[in-house]
Amino acid sequence: LTQAVNVYVVQGGLETFVVQVAAQSTQTAAVQGVSPGATVTLRARQVDGGPTYERPNVSLGSGVFDWRVP
Repeated sequence: LTQAVNVYVVQGGLETFVVQVAAQSTQTAAVQGVSPGATVTLRARQVDGGPTYERPNVSLGSGVFDWRVP
């Protein structure tokens, strides 16, 4: 993306901020407060108010989940 995004985890309707990722970059981030194996929605919202991207039904295990936003 050409804009930075704020990444959130959504669980039980509650949206929790995780990290801000700079434009055209990658980031590895730990998700706090979510039990291992929980199923969540990942949400990325452009900081300039542009489109929001979502990845539903993500199972957060003990490993790394790779999510690429267009």
